[in-house]
Amino acid sequence: MSEQQHAAPHAAPERKQGGPAAPGAPAASHLAPSPVPFAVAGHVPDGATGTRRPDAEPTIRPLGALRRYGGDEPDAPPTAPRPLTIRRSMGLEAETKRQIQTPTGAKVAEGDTKVLSHPHFSLVSDKTSFVNARDKRIQYSNLEFVMKHFDQLAGSEADAIAQLQVRLTAMKTLRDRLYAGHGALGTVVPHVTAHGVAAGPGDEYQAKASVHGDTSTFRVAPSPDPAGDDGKVYVHYTVGFRPRDWHTMLTKVTNVSRKDTASTRGVQLSTDAREVAARVLVTTPPAVAFTADVQQEVLGQLALTYMQMRVFIDRTVGLQREDAERVLAKTDKPVKSLRTKIRALERKEATSGLTPDETDRLEKLKKKKTKLDDRREPRERLRDRAAASEPFGKGQPKNKVVALPRASLALAFSMLDPAAQGYLSANVEEILDTFSDHLGEKLGVDLTEGYSLTSDDPAVGSASLGEYVRAGLGSDEQVSQQVLFGGMNEVGVDASDPAAPLLPFEFRSMFKHRVTWDELETDATKVLRWSRDPQGTALPKD
Repeated sequence: MSEQQHAAPHAAPERKQGGPAAPGAPAASHLAPSPVPFAVAGHVPDGATGTRRPDAEPTIRPLGALRRYGGDEPDAPPTAPRPLTIRRSMGLEAETKRQIQTPTGAKVAEGDTKVLSHPHFSLVSDKTSFVNARDKRIQYSNLEFVMKHFDQLAGSEADAIAQLQVRLTAMKTLRDRLYAGHGALGTVVPHVTAHGVAAGPGDEYQAKASVHGDTSTFRVAPSPDPAGDDGKVYVHYTVGFRPRDWHTMLTKVTNVSRKDTASTRGVQLSTDAREVAARVLVTTPPAVAFTADVQQEVLGQLALTYMQMRVFIDRTVGLQREDAERVLAKTDKPVKSLRTKIRALERKEATSGLTPDETDRLEKLKKKKTKLDDRREPRERLRDRAAASEPFGKGQPKNKVVALPRASLALAFSMLDPAAQGYLSANVEEILDTFSDHLGEKLGVDLTEGYSLTSDDPAVGSASLGEYVRAGLGSDEQVSQQVLFGGMNEVGVDASDPAAPLLPFEFRSMFKHRVTWDELETDATKVLRWSRDPQGTALPKD
């Protein structure tokens, strides 16, 4: 969003290229900095302006520093890739409200701390919260099941479902034990082997070492949420897909995703993304007709890139709105005081006249007020436009997309057919113009490429909107998704079958928000069946 943006919600403003073009991209002849103060995920001094902060140059992570699908360790050098044995593996996470505490009854210091391991899953700590009677948000550590991935394509569908059922049954057995009592984990749950000790006869679970000591000494407790704990779980699914399946996958996942809320809007973003992807092929047709598979790849990559661009804009405008509101609140009283003093002197001037000193004072007060007004005016416009397009910047960024790739847009681009890559990289400016037109129609905002975000992790660094989006269109820059979505495990591409590489996606809004264990088993089976044939198999909502 720039200061030249029209206030009308359906205007189609010009695309603003505040940031430098990505390496290899055509030089833009209409580079123009955005006069709106921009914000990064950190302190931005009042009144800061420009296209990008000097100390926010992007740090681009090399491909070899990312993680591959199916593993927990960094990649080996490109010359010696780590072999992978699982192709298009399926996984899921099921988060409970059951509380886990340190031996002293405190919160677990780190989220995703491994608590117990089992051959089919891990039990980890997470963080959740609730609003108490005093309207204060209270955070506590809760327990989450992470099912270990398995190859759901192996054997028949019945074989795959049987493998899934074995895992879900093992998870439910532990869940039932956790809800049956409270106290020390090693007491509530039988058959736990302490860390560093050989498993005894009948032991099923292995405790872990942590900064709080052996996890078998952790304490299981009821949820402190006064709304209670009905035992339901919040589920995320993870499945890998070929590039030619991405567009169809988005369509089917959107159809079974929960309705948008004020802080999600994933369904709307997916709908808009697929709409603008189709528009790109109309406004910028390929020189040579695509095959059906290549067309699906192009549509899928365009939609993924557009969705993440929208979340990027959402976050940066939200941060700017917060900065604007702080500045306005800080200057409210001074402006009111100046107005009172100016009006008093002007009334005296109109009735009895002013002395030379009073005339001089009036001019100084007016200049001071003009200076404050100049500082406030762009922020008032930004605040009002953001309010008109609410909700900007609210909610967990990961929940704003119906399908979250577990690898960067650049890695996704690298998986495409050469014909798809050639089309996208040759038409970057035309694609961004179409994106910009769509943004103007939908939100009344500009595509200002100079907006920047900085990761909380110094190793990840920063990136501008232009750099982030261009990475998905073939700029050869590798920008980590953590810049946009925060902490996440970027597992990379599943290249265990080099002829059919797969990109893993996490689905965070499928089906109901929280489900019973029976509903989880039903939903997981639907996902498994669909993942074996994403083009030909339906994904029913009910």
